[in-house]
Amino acid sequence: MRSILAVLATGALACAALPLPGRGAAAADAGYLTSQLLWRAGRGLEQWELGPGTTRTADGRLALDPSSAQSATDAAGGYHGRNFYNGGAYRFGEVTSPLTPAGFAVTRAVPSWDADTPPGSWIEVSVRARLAGGRLTRWYSAGVWAADGSTVARHSVKDQDDGDATLATDTVVIPDGRPAADALQLKVRLMSAREGAVPSLRLAAAALSSTPPEQPATPAGDRARWGKVLDVTACSQSYPDGGEGWCSPTSMSMVVGYWAHDRGPCEPRVRAAVDGVFDWVYDGHGNWPFNTAYAAARGLEAWVTRFRSLADAEPWIAAGVPVAISYSWKPGELTGAPVRSSEGHLGVLVGFDGAGNPVVNDPAARDGAGLRRTYRRRELEHVWVGHSGGTAYLAYPPGWPTPWDRPSKAAP
Repeated sequence: MRSILAVLATGALACAALPLPGRGAAAADAGYLTSQLLWRAGRGLEQWELGPGTTRTADGRLALDPSSAQSATDAAGGYHGRNFYNGGAYRFGEVTSPLTPAGFAVTRAVPSWDADTPPGSWIEVSVRARLAGGRLTRWYSAGVWAADGSTVARHSVKDQDDGDATLATDTVVIPDGRPAADALQLKVRLMSAREGAVPSLRLAAAALSSTPPEQPATPAGDRARWGKVLDVTACSQSYPDGGEGWCSPTSMSMVVGYWAHDRGPCEPRVRAAVDGVFDWVYDGHGNWPFNTAYAAARGLEAWVTRFRSLADAEPWIAAGVPVAISYSWKPGELTGAPVRSSEGHLGVLVGFDGAGNPVVNDPAARDGAGLRRTYRRRELEHVWVGHSGGTAYLAYPPGWPTPWDRPSKAAP
């Protein structure tokens, strides 16, 4: 575990176009702003520019075109003693998003993606920003991703600090005193080392925000949405051979299990998620977009977002969508927490009691010791929004009617 300042500096957490500016932004605190950029197959990805070696599929995905892909070679063992990609020959193409305005001064950005990567293929996602005054930053790599490790080992990228910003594991951070960004752009490289293995992109996203507040606002919320708790099986992150750092994949496994109607034992799902999100450079399981990409590889539409308050999460619960949230607390800050303090943690918000207090499946608790916790609303809001800027994972079946699409329907 690490300090709150360290978590903000490095993005990922440790454990115990369809631009949507302002969507999910509560009106209570104009000092903290969030926005979501979201491009889907058939609903935004058609705005992306195709580079050599890429094509659009009939259903709107962006895919590698083997017939025109470019050839390249990765130096074996050339990245911190390991391969950056596959350590050999491969073919690639690139696709690039429009440069998309944010509508406010951005100092944090978390890209995420949903990609299909058959064995033998992988992707790399990069991001750059337009700074106030119109200058573009360089491209920062948000990581190399594959659903399995047979060809490449997924990883974030070290040492990306320059005079403009830092790509810290999974988060673009523009430090105080430097020019903020007013627009963002993504680029995805699609790669394959095996004939017939064609990677494709079906969703890209970026969660944008200003600098998270130390004392976040706490709007009252909508009483009509209280008293609803989703039937999400609660799972522990703790096992005899470890798991104290598995809060993020454990939370993601709960969400995946919920949509799969999986009522079986937690452990197989948890261990599958642990294996499916590991980042060897970060040396852990808390890389935010790696967790949502894992859920996407299990058939869900999934992405990282930032909310300004619990009031923003209420419509998602009402729509039947559990919300995994990143939070941390010091002693005395979170009444009823399963451990005295945490420098970075993740649990699943599954609903609200009749008084509007959040109900959380908290994997830090052990089986039989209250895995489902009801926290005081203002306390959880403080340790969530104040810690991670309200970072959350959203995952649901493709086509599910979300609050940002159309009226919700009953939960499964």
